[in-house]
Amino acid sequence: MDNYVIFDSYISSDDFHLLLYKEADKTPEQVRSSVTIPGMHGKLDMTYALTDEPIFSNRNVTYSFYIDAMYGADDYQHVIDDMRNKLHGHEMIVKPSSHLGWHLKANVSVGDYDIEDDTGTVNVSCDCFPFYLRNSMTTRSYTVEDNETHEFIIMNSAMWAVPEITTTASMTVEIDGTSVTLSKGTTKNAGIIIRSGTRKIRITGKGTMTFKWQEGML
Repeated sequence: MDNYVIFDSYISSDDFHLLLYKEADKTPEQVRSSVTIPGMHGKLDMTYALTDEPIFSNRNVTYSFYIDAMYGADDYQHVIDDMRNKLHGHEMIVKPSSHLGWHLKANVSVGDYDIEDDTGTVNVSCDCFPFYLRNSMTTRSYTVEDNETHEFIIMNSAMWAVPEITTTASMTVEIDGTSVTLSKGTTKNAGIIIRSGTRKIRITGKGTMTFKWQEGML
């Protein structure tokens, strides 16, 4: 089972006897906006007028399969009918073997099948949320023991996130110029955003601060 796709609990190779031979994964396009102002050359770029975060359109992924040769041409229709009944038009968690540990949230469409030289093929198209999402939540913990301010590094993929933060005592965190004091316990604060890439955070207090968030990559 080297090349396969899992659609919720259905495994393409096991449940439908499909052999994945092509995966067309289009990079999501950035959503941009602009306005034309009379008397002004060109257009005024408004892409980042409301937020500094890049916004992306849906991701389109198409998986192309051979129908296993153990099925004769007379059985291809049975396979396609089964796929349509179980996959077509459903919102699903899609896990391709090319991205182990990550998944897509997608609306799934089963295309028409084709037979050439007794070989059956079928395409499955997925209209997806732009990012591959990590299967498990990302967690990072930092401990300060002397009531001083210490600087740490936190790394994130492409999708910005407002993390769930748990502290063992009242502590202050600063990231990208925003500083927030948090009471002991678990909370989310819209002012604390983990942007993409490698970020520096400054933590003041005495205790442990844990960040948990959904990581997404392009």
